[in-house]
Amino acid sequence: MSAYVLGKDHLEYLTSKRYYKNLKESKNYCSEEKIVTLKDNLHRYLDNKEFSKEIIGALCITSFKNEVGSDCKEHCNYIYFWIVHTLINVLKKEEKISNIIDTINGISKAFVETHKCKCNFSKNFNKDNFNKIKTVHDYFNDYAYINEKLNESRNLCDETYKNYLETTYSVYETAYKDCISHNSQTYCSELKEKVPKFNKNKLQLLSCEKTEQEIIHSPPGRDYDLDSEEVRETSFSESTPTTSIFLSIFLPFLGICFFLLYKFTPFGSWMKNNIVKKSTVKSYLNKIRTHDLRGYNSGSDQIHFEDGQFNLNYHSS
Repeated sequence: MSAYVLGKDHLEYLTSKRYYKNLKESKNYCSEEKIVTLKDNLHRYLDNKEFSKEIIGALCITSFKNEVGSDCKEHCNYIYFWIVHTLINVLKKEEKISNIIDTINGISKAFVETHKCKCNFSKNFNKDNFNKIKTVHDYFNDYAYINEKLNESRNLCDETYKNYLETTYSVYETAYKDCISHNSQTYCSELKEKVPKFNKNKLQLLSCEKTEQEIIHSPPGRDYDLDSEEVRETSFSESTPTTSIFLSIFLPFLGICFFLLYKFTPFGSWMKNNIVKKSTVKSYLNKIRTHDLRGYNSGSDQIHFEDGQFNLNYHSS
């Protein structure tokens, strides 16, 4: 594989960036009968129907994940960082954040079923500390991917990518001093709770060499084909003429009967609610599992610490 220069566009493919992107694009397959008032309140507090729709979609998909034996906790962490970051850094809704979080918690509770994933977000946070914790959280999740891309690019990058690596590591290093070397800051307990790997040995600095070369994007691959699915083809080329004639008459008749049942009888409503909806949700969740919602589909992460290497092996559930 030929080397390429890492730049601003490549930052959009970081593990955490893709996770947040998939959250934004989550579809709402849940009944809204239980959240009519909560939904109206959320629209009013946010004054942004698009973001409100994205939040409800993400909470709906969450309610289909298992509470135990899944990534429920980490998934909720991602939702929390995505929502609060948008509220305080993009929409500037700090004064309404308590009401907004209460409403979101209410929607999550309304959607959830027994033994399914439910998020419960905290309203108590400091803006500066929140941004530090989110940066460290994302850096840990991006670390293996960044290291892989640095190796592929032979450590070549533009100024934007270099500044990102330096700024992010600086935040991580400050947090490490605050919470590991001294353990003196109030945000340390929340940081360790949301980033369990933070207590491991210190991460090595990831750096790249700034170059003025023209940026050549990496070849298309698994990172750029996030929605690929296997296509199975069935051949009927060996069907006999008699079979073909029978099928050409029988299948349209069967289709008409099925359409009439679906359109004009209770069978259609039952099928829509119990088969089509569940099939659609299952397909969407399979897509999430395939890319771990982060779009990163490797079987082994290799994380480098200052005094050694840590291999994180996992498999898709």
